[in-house]
Amino acid sequence: MENYKPLLVITLAFSAAVCSYIYYADHQSAMAENANRKLEKKQEKKAVYARHILVKDIELARELRKRVLSGEDFSELAGKFSLCPSAQKGGNLGPVIRGQTLPAFEQAAFALDRGEVSGPVQTMFGWHLINVTDIMFQPRLPGEMRRLHKP
Repeated sequence: MENYKPLLVITLAFSAAVCSYIYYADHQSAMAENANRKLEKKQEKKAVYARHILVKDIELARELRKRVLSGEDFSELAGKFSLCPSAQKGGNLGPVIRGQTLPAFEQAAFALDRGEVSGPVQTMFGWHLINVTDIMFQPRLPGEMRRLHKP
């Protein structure tokens, strides 16, 4: 048994080092994720990448939203139901910049987080369901555009 004491001490020290490293790595990852969320909240959204479904009837808009929330593909529904020419592209509008769209549409789009679907939004064109697929934030340095992606 005496011959195994150094090996036991080395094994215990190695195990403690591995556990410390794993704890440290997990802690650093959680801190980085938290910092990323705080940074996103502090920065102003410069643009949102959005797609939408435009219909004339609020009841149809509500029904389509239920279908999207239950798992149906937003792009397919946009292709079938949307009255906008963007329906051919699954409702994809690309980047929407502040001041580019009608105020009600802009307000709803910029209030959404990545992946969210708005409730029906009325404009002079009809009722929109808006889905934000990505967000571009205000640049930190002049001329620099940054996207922050959640892990």
